[in-house]
Amino acid sequence: MKKGLWRVALFSSIFTLSLLGVVQLTLAPFVRALNPLQYLISDFEFSDLYYTKFYKNTEVDTTIALVNIASASRAELAEGIMQICAEEPAVLGLDFVLRDFRQTREDTLLRDAIHSCESVVFSHYVSREIDGSHEFFGGQPSGHNLLLTNEQGLVKEVEMDKGGPSFGQVILGSLGIPIPKRKKSIEIDPVGNYQNFLHTELQSQVDRAWSCRDKTVLLGYAGDYWGDRTSMEDKHYFITEFDIKNLHAPQTEGIVIHANILSNLRSGARVHAAGKLLNLTLAFLLLFACNWFFFYHFKDLSIRFILKCRVFQVVAVFILVFVVYWIFHQYRFKLNLAYVIGAPIASFDLATLYMACLVNLNKLVKLPESYILKKLEIQ
Repeated sequence: MKKGLWRVALFSSIFTLSLLGVVQLTLAPFVRALNPLQYLISDFEFSDLYYTKFYKNTEVDTTIALVNIASASRAELAEGIMQICAEEPAVLGLDFVLRDFRQTREDTLLRDAIHSCESVVFSHYVSREIDGSHEFFGGQPSGHNLLLTNEQGLVKEVEMDKGGPSFGQVILGSLGIPIPKRKKSIEIDPVGNYQNFLHTELQSQVDRAWSCRDKTVLLGYAGDYWGDRTSMEDKHYFITEFDIKNLHAPQTEGIVIHANILSNLRSGARVHAAGKLLNLTLAFLLLFACNWFFFYHFKDLSIRFILKCRVFQVVAVFILVFVVYWIFHQYRFKLNLAYVIGAPIASFDLATLYMACLVNLNKLVKLPESYILKKLEIQ
């Protein structure tokens, strides 16, 4: 290694990160305020593009069965639940709230149907006391069905503790599986849409070719039929179907998202996001490597040298994008793509600025001998 080269690359990297940090703190809020597009793409990450464009899962999770209650009356709901419970499912999760007690025969039938199941889990909104099912239908375990959305309304995470465990966590507890100790929220690693689970209509169960025995059965509303795009009730933007360029009505049913969450919790699958310290450390190391390359090949700011640097930047960006996607595909470990590719993009131009600062500073204060000052012949 040429004498002093590592020191110049190190100081240039510190200079670049410091400058970018100042710009981020001072100018970024104003740029965002003046550019409405920033609000649209602020939470859009490469993982969203991965799930929308590249992730195709054809497997079916046969441990979870989804039943669409559609517009069933309480009497029809009772009959359907009785039929399901007769097949002895491992657990029956009700992704709807029976808030009011109507004091009718149908309510009694529905209560008896629910009690005929050995393991039933209710769901509630925020507070079970206010937004949960009426006590007439039983005191079975209940988990909150809150789905977290970002600024775009896109469901990417699940709240793990909002005044109590989530719907999926309580179902795991009913299955005898220890509830995972997670942080406040986890990012969902989607299995897919309703076609990636066993699914049927409540009123046409005789047509299904599978049994509910020993399965986790979730009952919820999915429209008049599975795949119904006319009903917007309990539909959400989900990672697998959201496209930033073609805005459309939400398509993914809430019960399907809960099935994805439950599948994640059961299998331990999840997306691991690198912390800010790790992203900054990686960005600094990449920046140091890029600056070392530039200063190693630097003789003067000739067209040949500039072209060599630009080619290096383009190749480095393509390689790093591929590596980041490959790591996410293999391990579901998410690095901040902006930090990773920002290093080669910013390195050459800001390294040139660093050299210009050295030149001007050397005119004011005689600097110690350095590799770059020698090359610039400004001593």
